[in-house]
Amino acid sequence: MAESKDTFKSWAQLCLAPALCSNYAWVDALDLQNKLVKWNEDFDPVPPDLSCVQINKNPWDNFLGGMQSDKEDELTDCDTRSVTPEPATTAECYSSPLTPVPPSPTLTEVANGWPPCLITYSKADRKHFMAQCAEREAKTAAVKQAKDVAIAARRKHVVALTNQACGRLVMRQSTRLHRRKGPTAPQTAGIVHAEDALAADHTIHEVDPDALTPLVDKKGYIVGAIAGAPKGETLWWVHVLRHAQQAMIRLYRNRDFTNLGYEESRVQFGIGFGHLGAWPHKLDCKHVTTEDMVSIEHSIDFRALSAYHNHLYRQIAPKMHASLEQQLNLVQDATTLHMPFPDSVFTTSEILFIDRPQHARKNCEAQYDTMEALTICGEYNWWENRGRLIFWDDCRSILLKPGTTVLFPVGTKHFSFVGVEPGETICVFWQFCHASALRWLAKDCQSDTQFEAEVSDEELEAFKAERLAQPKASMRLYSKLDDHYIF
Repeated sequence: MAESKDTFKSWAQLCLAPALCSNYAWVDALDLQNKLVKWNEDFDPVPPDLSCVQINKNPWDNFLGGMQSDKEDELTDCDTRSVTPEPATTAECYSSPLTPVPPSPTLTEVANGWPPCLITYSKADRKHFMAQCAEREAKTAAVKQAKDVAIAARRKHVVALTNQACGRLVMRQSTRLHRRKGPTAPQTAGIVHAEDALAADHTIHEVDPDALTPLVDKKGYIVGAIAGAPKGETLWWVHVLRHAQQAMIRLYRNRDFTNLGYEESRVQFGIGFGHLGAWPHKLDCKHVTTEDMVSIEHSIDFRALSAYHNHLYRQIAPKMHASLEQQLNLVQDATTLHMPFPDSVFTTSEILFIDRPQHARKNCEAQYDTMEALTICGEYNWWENRGRLIFWDDCRSILLKPGTTVLFPVGTKHFSFVGVEPGETICVFWQFCHASALRWLAKDCQSDTQFEAEVSDEELEAFKAERLAQPKASMRLYSKLDDHYIF
């Protein structure tokens, strides 16, 4: 009996050899075994009704590079004594020094070729592997602590430089604000943290016309940027905004958007997707004539606005997360997409008319960590705190002077605009990258329907679960101010 038990144990270890290459498979199997099997003493036989745990892992690498959920473990009724091990050639290969070592298979090949096997452990084995897990966790904690110490040292240096720069910026803003009627000079400038902006009901941020300012949330993460006129091009920027504003207001008044709802009080052009699984198509707004759309798409002023958005996006994207830089490469290399403006990194452009308070909303395209850019124009008394942009997640209020450009992540911020008085209008030139277009490009120009037809049900469910969970974790992907923030 002892000999057969040792033989079975050695065979089970050979079967489990591929599993040692995968930490996630080992932890899942060990966790399930701990729940199913209760050992009384070392090397006790496994009860027949709980003796066989069939593992059929099938990990799937999606285009985002994340490992998807495995198939659920299946339990079958088997007897350990009825199992006959297959010829074990692995031990013979390693015992012979003349036998060439085969190339290491990939994780996917190992998982796909992993046969159903029995898992049987002793208390000593479980203690050994749990000790290994604890040792790895201790090493990870030590590395994290060392990184935190380095970041803390870096923080002192960055804060000192930031305070010095903010002091000079406050002096310039105070001089400029003192010469005109408007709100008092802000208490802080540049990098601003304000958790009670809405409760205090005051403007917390005013943009320097010649600066690109980071938009930092309460936790210190860079989530976007705020900019005024391009550096050294203030007069040109005023000229562009004046002509673009006249075109948008003329379109607003001619088409009478005042009696339409929010979804209809806007004009979209560029690339759109009618529904999930559709092919990309050119957007056609039913409220605007073809002549008006052609005049907007070929307007030099709107092309200048789009070019400025692209410039800011290329500056902020590498500082935030690698996925944003990948989006730049993905869109720029695409030859099958027809962007609304030449050399644009945004697939869709929108003109939004605001003449009443807006409800807080998120963009529906929340499956990717993309950025959207908006430039504010219009006729409203901004010095009386009208037309502010509110980020409800951070209790942040931003004063939107005409010509202000804001970049922030799609789908991770609840935002809204403060209403304006009757007779006043805010026109927003908005651009974003449609998530469906990115999925379409990432899947070799296959529609969602085609792509879903080629995968199994388990992989499809894992893909959908990952896509729904991504916006919740997207804020953790952004860089902190202390890490590598240099514009």
